[in-house]
Amino acid sequence: MATLWHGRFEGGPGEALQALNDSLPFDRRMYREDV
Repeated sequence: MATLWHGRFEGGPGEALQALNDSLPFDRRMYREDV
């Protein structure tokens, strides 16, 4: 799967953004526990 920035920007996302994106599937499963 191509990333959103593929072909548009020369570099990839910053480390903080990549960490946030990587955690989203887990966060979506856990949001009810956090609230």
